[in-house]
Parts: sequence; structure tokens; C-alpha cells
Amino acid sequence: MKRFLVIALFFLPLKAMAQTTVVPAPVAHPQFFSIVGIPLPGGKLCTYAGGTTTPLATYTDWTGLVPNTNPVILDAGGFASVWIPLNVKYNFVLYDNTGTPNTCD
Repeated sequence: MKRFLVIALFFLPLKAMAQTTVVPAPVAHPQFFSIVGIPLPGGKLCTYAGGTTTPLATYTDWTGLVPNTNPVILDAGGFASVWIPLNVKYNFVLYDNTGTPNTCD
């Protein structure tokens, strides 16, 4: 019991420091695929406020302290770490790694 209490107290301040409460979008580490079903390395995921083309930040992890770049660049396996604030609507637009701009403006 004592060990659990110490661990719980250790993580309590981390939650209090978060800029915003975030949740996985819809999973914490999604993998994206090309139209032919292979992973999309170097792909770009643009994130916008729902129903608009206004760029909107996502976050790298559950703390909500470090925003992702926009676009979020997918890793070699086509994965990205995408966390979003609770109750905020997003539009996600996925591009491959060829011929697309490096910004989501």
C-alpha cells in the first residue's frame, strides 16, 4: 500500500502541470497507410479546427505540454503520436510524402 501511495503522489503533480487535458486521437500512436495498403513513411498529417482550414495543434503525448509540428511527419513505419484536447473537433488531412507542401496553411 505504501508503494502505491508514493507512486500516486509522484504522478499527481504531472497531471496538474499539463497545459490542457488531452486524449489519444483516436489512438495514441496511429499508423497510416497508402492507398495500396502499405505503411506511409514520411507522410504528412495536417490538423485543422473542425469544419475549417485553420491549423490546430495536436500534442506529442498525454501531458499536453509539447505540441506536434503541423503537419505531423509520419515516421518510417507510418506512425505518429497524436493527442488532442478533450471536446475539441478536428479535421485531419493525410498527404503522402511526394509533391505536397511542408505546411498546412
